[in-house]
Amino acid sequence: GVLFYRHDRCPPSIDRSGQIGGRHGGSRDQVSARRIPRLDACRGMRSAGRDGREFDDVPSTYERNLGRDPCRKY
Repeated sequence: GVLFYRHDRCPPSIDRSGQIGGRHGGSRDQVSARRIPRLDACRGMRSAGRDGREFDDVPSTYERNLGRDPCRKY
């Protein structure tokens, strides 16, 4: 399995091609969630070269500029 971080609810499944949730072609893997402190999640999102990074919940530059980055204080 891979580890990825989300600020909101976890999707029920992921597609190895990079799609989250929904009904797309390809093999789908079930997802299980575990709640962790925001500080740990934000640190994990910043770690480079980790498997599963493509599924992380990272805000866009636009959202950051509007102050909608949940990790801005961590």
